[in-house]
Amino acid sequence: MKISNTIKLLVLSALLLSANSVYAAWQLEPEQSQINFVSVKKASVGEVHSFKEITGHIDDAGKATVQIALDSVETLIPVRNERMRTLLFETANFPHAQLNAGVDVKALAQLQPGTALTQEVNVELSLHGKTVALKTLLQIVALQDDKIVVATLKPIILNLADFDLPAGVERLKEVAQLPSISLAVPVTAHLVFVKQ
Repeated sequence: MKISNTIKLLVLSALLLSANSVYAAWQLEPEQSQINFVSVKKASVGEVHSFKEITGHIDDAGKATVQIALDSVETLIPVRNERMRTLLFETANFPHAQLNAGVDVKALAQLQPGTALTQEVNVELSLHGKTVALKTLLQIVALQDDKIVVATLKPIILNLADFDLPAGVERLKEVAQLPSISLAVPVTAHLVFVKQ
């Protein structure tokens, strides 16, 4: 009887271990990933910016977390980078932004290299002390070498008022002597993850 129970326990343990290996965690590859956003000034002048430092992972349960170092904002103009850090993001008090989302790890595990799936995902964005719930459509493409690309199919439009950022936008307008900077900001993501 004891031997039978021991065998059952071993079989159950093996099944649990194999299930965990199927849904292994994924780690973000920062060098191959990017998050971009567009600012619009003077009503019609759009410029694309990005962040140089992002980290993240997808855990075994499908919880995806991406953290953005706001000090790493890149606008291609050093003085503007510094103004964004100090006047808009206030990185001394709010050094990071964070995205949290859930993905279907079962569907992820079935992807073969060269195939893709589309998922509508609920996203939480924490920025400047505020957390806002968003929805986005993601495309996930499987690559060789146990890698996947997770990309937004459409830009996510952020309303900066939701994150208490209009005062920072006003400060940017004043220092740059601009008539307007839009509070609606399109954001796109192209993220590469590798299976651990």
